[in-house]
This record gives sequence, structure tokens and C-alpha cells, in this order.
Amino acid sequence: MSCSPALCKLVYQILEFLENLKIQFSTFTIPGKNNREAESLSRLSTSGDYDILKEILSEALQELSISPTIDFSPNGMNCKCRRFYSLIWDQWVQGQDEMKANWKNETPLLYPPMLLIQRVLNKVMKDQNKAVMIVTH
Repeated sequence: MSCSPALCKLVYQILEFLENLKIQFSTFTIPGKNNREAESLSRLSTSGDYDILKEILSEALQELSISPTIDFSPNGMNCKCRRFYSLIWDQWVQGQDEMKANWKNETPLLYPPMLLIQRVLNKVMKDQNKAVMIVTH
């Protein structure tokens, strides 16, 4: 399970709104005993939580003779391609829901959370794309 793109977008719109109005805000955690469901959900990984060393990725891509054209699993801080999708909106993002994106004529770099691996594989096979997928164990 990962964050809903719509929910992430709403949270960042609220944060941006508060910052534009120069309103100070703070957050806090509700202890797990009182909030077990939210506590367990907050520990699940989401898209962009992982990163791979640039040198290791470059070596692997060179060995495979493949060059990704778009990064579908980063956030703005860890993207490996100039073009990328992210649940977190910023001014450079191409979009927020890579599963709805048109993958035709793209060679995506994919680093999905564990729970989305099958869904991502299904999309690659359906669209008959060449893709690079990084999977953690």
C-alpha cells in the first residue's frame, strides 16, 4: 500500500498555502497505542523512499546497454533522469501517477515499493516496453 497521489497532492497544496501566508505550523505523532492503523501505515515504504548510488546504476546501465528516458520512481531529490514522475509535486515533475502515464516510446527507470512490483511488471508487459526495474530484497 502506498500513499494516494491525490492525498499527497492535497497535503503539499496545504503546506504551500500555509507557507505563502507565512503561517507557522507544526506536526506531531499520535502514539501507536492510540493510533495503531495510522502508525503501521506510516512505516510502509512509498515511491521515492529508496535510492541507488549513481556509480552503481551507471555501471549496470552500461552493462545492459540501456539508457532510461524517464524516471518513474523518484522524488525530486533522488531522480536519475532529467524527466521524472513523483507523488510529491515540484516544478520539474512530469506528473504524479506513473501508472496512468503513457509509457509508449519511453524506457522507464523503475524503483517501485515492494507492494507495487507486480502492478508495475504488469504495466511493462501490457505496454510492451523495454524498462529498467530496480528491486530491493
